Amino acid sequence: MIYLSVNQPLRLLRSPEAITNQKMNKGRIHPRFLRLDHPYVSAQILLQWGFPEEVVFVVAHHHGSAVCQDKIGKNVADNLNGFDLRYLGQAPPTPMAALLMIADKIEATLNGSLYGNELTSTEIEEKITLTISEVMRSLRREKQLVNSGLTFHDLEEVETAFKNELLRLHSLPRLA
Repeated sequence: MIYLSVNQPLRLLRSPEAITNQKMNKGRIHPRFLRLDHPYVSAQILLQWGFPEEVVFVVAHHHGSAVCQDKIGKNVADNLNGFDLRYLGQAPPTPMAALLMIADKIEATLNGSLYGNELTSTEIEEKITLTISEVMRSLRREKQLVNSGLTFHDLEEVETAFKNELLRLHSLPRLA
């Protein structure tokens, strides 16, 4: 059986007295808050479609219980009385779930920022390197990788592998 937890912030958002006026559009939850339960909803859909439990498990935990952030790494709830909006779930309990979390967060942070901005190769390399370092630091700070089974050495290798692959995709030389 797959364990999918529900935490207080989501229950608050779904309650009738949930964040009103500026934070909601005519009583409807703002779309950027709806993404909090997408791992859970996605896992339920995958179960219904008969996907293997291992796949469903990884999808269900790909955000862990991390604070939901926007594309510039700012807590989406900064203006909600210091209240953190956290994803459903627990810290990824397997290496595969942790790797998906890392990849997803890097992609979401870089999404679109490397295209159409006429960045130089050096600027792209700096942006990729800084983003990956910040994502890894953030996940460590939030203790999202502690149950994954990945060692510090593994995480260093993961960080290097992501940098190398993204730089390769952007036609830059690989980092050592």
